Amino acid sequence: MKFGASRLVAFLTLLAAIGFGAGSAHAQDQAIADDQFTLSGGAARTADASAGDGYSAHMTNDSAAWKIQYQNWDFGTLKAGKLYDVYVKVKVKHAVPAPTGNAFVAGIYDATNASDVVPARTIAAANTADGVWREYRLGTFAPNAGVNSLSFYVGGASNAAQVSDIYVDAFIFKEYSNVQIEDASFYKFNGASLVTDGMTPDHSAARMANGPGSGWNVQAKIDGARIEAGKPYRITADIKPERSDWQTSSGDLFGYLVYDLTTSSYLVNPTVVSSATIPKVAYYHQVQLGTVTVDPAHDVRVCFYPVNNAANFPAVRIDRVALTRQPEDESAAKAINAYPYKLSPANQDGLNDSTRIAYTLPAPQTESVIVQRVSDQATVRTLTPASTSSGSRAVVWDGKNDGGQYVSNGLYVVRVRSGSTDLRRVNVQVIAGVSLAASANPVKNDVPKGVFYEAGGDPLRSRRSGRLS
Repeated sequence: MKFGASRLVAFLTLLAAIGFGAGSAHAQDQAIADDQFTLSGGAARTADASAGDGYSAHMTNDSAAWKIQYQNWDFGTLKAGKLYDVYVKVKVKHAVPAPTGNAFVAGIYDATNASDVVPARTIAAANTADGVWREYRLGTFAPNAGVNSLSFYVGGASNAAQVSDIYVDAFIFKEYSNVQIEDASFYKFNGASLVTDGMTPDHSAARMANGPGSGWNVQAKIDGARIEAGKPYRITADIKPERSDWQTSSGDLFGYLVYDLTTSSYLVNPTVVSSATIPKVAYYHQVQLGTVTVDPAHDVRVCFYPVNNAANFPAVRIDRVALTRQPEDESAAKAINAYPYKLSPANQDGLNDSTRIAYTLPAPQTESVIVQRVSDQATVRTLTPASTSSGSRAVVWDGKNDGGQYVSNGLYVVRVRSGSTDLRRVNVQVIAGVSLAASANPVKNDVPKGVFYEAGGDPLRSRRSGRLS
C-alpha cells in the first residue's frame, strides 16, 4: 500500500506540473503600422528616425478632420470574441513651451452602422510631451466579434498655434492578460533564495525558510506601468509548502501582506495561512491574497514572511504572484446584431447555415430589411417588405438570393431601411465552410474496462487494506 501511495503522489505531481505550465501562456500584442493607414487632407507617411520602422504618419493640427485612419473589417488575426485594449502610439510637436488646449482626438468608429464603437478620446496638450512617443488608450472591446467596417482614427484639434504637428506610428491591440511577477524578479532577504524546481514553468522558485522572526523576506514589486489606475485587482500567489512529515505536519505555513511603501500603509493586512486551508497534494497551490486598488505611481510590494513552525514546515516555495482584473467591454450597446456573423449556407452541414439579425427600433416606423453585396451595393435579397413596426425585431437570412439560389462567398450588408434612409446596418460574411469527414478508423464497441477512483475514494479500500498493506 505504501508503494502504491508513493506512485500516486508522483503521478499527481507530474499532472500538476503539466497543468501548471500549460496555463502560463502570455497574450501577444499586435501592432498595425503606418504603412497600413488611410491618409487624407494632406497627411502623409514620412521618414522618421524615432519610429521603430523608420516611418510615421504625419498631419498638421489645422483642423478637426480624421486625417489618419486604419480601416478594416477582417480581424481574423485576433482571437474571436476576446477583449482587447486598443492603444494608439502618438507624438506631437509643441509650437510653444507650455501649450494649452487640446492636442488631438482619437477613437474607434463603426463605419457600417455609422456609430461610435467607443467614445472619442480628447487628449489635452498638457498630457503630451514635445517630440516624445506615447501610447494612449482608446478603449476595450472585442474587434473580432463581427465583420463591420471599423475605423481607428486620429484627428486634429484645430490648435496649431499650441500643438503644430501630430505623428502616428501604430495602432496596438493588446489582448487582456494577467499581470504576472516571476520569482526571478522577487526581492529576497535573510536567506531567502532562488532554487531549482522542476514543477514550475521556469524551473525555479523562491524558497523562504520558516523559523523565528517576521521579516518580509520575499517581496514582489508591482510594476505600475502594467496597472490601470482606479481598477481593482485580485492578487494570487503560487505556493508549495515543504513538509517534514507527510502525515503529521500541521499548523501555520507562512504569512503575507500587501504594502504601499509610498504611503506607508497596508493594502492587505498581515495574514497567516494555515495548513488546514491547503490540500495535502505535492504541487503549487494558488493562494488568494486579496483584492486591491493600486496607484500605478506608488511602490507597492506583495510580501511574504516566515512563521515559527519550521518543525512541521521547514520552508515554503513561491513561484509567481499574479494580479487579475476582469476586463470591461467599453463598446456601445449595439442596436443591431447578426449571429453568427459568418455563415456557410451552401454546404448545408447544419453549422452556420443561416444568420439571425436582431435589431431595435425606438419608435414606430415603416421599415424593410434588405441584403446587399458590399462590393457593388447590388441588392440580393429582400428579407421583409415595407411595414410599420417598432421595438425589438428579428429576421433570419438563409444565405439565398431572391431567386432561391445561394449567394457567392463575400461580404454582405444587411440594411434596415425606411424608404431610402438606413436605420440600422450590419455586415455578414458568407464563407465556404468546412467539410467534415468520418475518421478512417472509427473506434467501435469501446466500453470502459474498469472504474477509476480519486485517491482515498475507493469504496473497497477499507476491505483490502489489510491484505495490501
